[in-house]
Amino acid sequence: MNDWSTENIALPASKAIHTEMASVLASAFYSDTTMISLLGQGHWQQIIKPYFLLQTGHASTAITVRNQQGLMGGLLAKSPGQSMSTWQAVSHAFRTRRLIGDQYSNTQKFAHAIGAKVPSSPHWYINQIGIKPAYQSKGVGRHLLASLLTVCGTDPVYVDCEKSVADFYISNGFSVVAALEPSGMTVLGINESFT
Repeated sequence: MNDWSTENIALPASKAIHTEMASVLASAFYSDTTMISLLGQGHWQQIIKPYFLLQTGHASTAITVRNQQGLMGGLLAKSPGQSMSTWQAVSHAFRTRRLIGDQYSNTQKFAHAIGAKVPSSPHWYINQIGIKPAYQSKGVGRHLLASLLTVCGTDPVYVDCEKSVADFYISNGFSVVAALEPSGMTVLGINESFT
């Protein structure tokens, strides 16, 4: 039995929630090989927390797991039908471009390649799932994912991740939709027919 508490939070939420989620994601993705290969290690580690703060604004749901010491991990997801207004999308793109700098167009090509592999029908999308390093491999990620799948019911859910992480999703019922070579990324889904 664990002493975790789980919370499902509609976004946007308080600034404190967004900041706390960004901190957890920054610690979990500090050595992210995809972003380091795109931006360089120094630049990525310099912008990682503001980057994830922007990402919290791109999701509609946050699921968090806490213990007595604080936030252990979190998941950001976008629900079916959620979309940004034109103004929000332009503002988000401008702030992301300013943060990322010269490699912005490469990150967008990457994002479009992933988006092209996801069906256009309504679905949930896992934007990020991150666990503080001290709590990794202790079931926190599996708990976060199960909590989201309870919320989603039978709705399709998609996620993209590095190939090295794909087995985690596969062991939780997801199937591979597409492998994106040479990036090493994989798109996976659940509750959908992939024939």
